[in-house]
Order: sequence, then structure tokens, then C-alpha cells
Amino acid sequence: MTFDVSADQAPYLVEKGAVALDGVSLTVTAVTRQTVQVALIPYTLAHTSLGHLQCGDQVNVETDILGKYVVRQYQLGGMTDD
Repeated sequence: MTFDVSADQAPYLVEKGAVALDGVSLTVTAVTRQTVQVALIPYTLAHTSLGHLQCGDQVNVETDILGKYVVRQYQLGGMTDD
């Protein structure tokens, strides 16, 4: 499945990284500046709300905390002693 993501979320998404969609933790299979793609197995589709999604439905997107740390350190210019 492919989902649109906001411009402020895109920097935190990387292929083979993690993303939570409606609280379901998944592995990212592909990412662009505007979308994130995940592969869903039959068990996940049957036992979560993701199996009931229709094209155009909105989902809550939570990016991986590790990505947030990396971007934050990059913005700060790396580690500092301050």
C-alpha cells in the first residue's frame, strides 16, 4: 500500500526503516518526497484496521524515532559539547 505523507514527515522516512500507520508498526518498502509504501501480509490485513482501508482514507502516520534523532543531529551540525 502507498500512502501520501506531509513534507514535514518525509525526511524521517527511509527504505527499510519503520513507520507506524494507525498504530501498526510496519517496515517501509519504498519512499519518495510525497509517499511512503509498505507491504502488508494477510495476517496484518485481517487483524488490524488497515485491511478495511479504502483509497483516500486518512491514517495517522508516526515516523521512527531513530530518524528523528538523526535529522536533529544533522540540523545541529553533529554532536556538540555545549
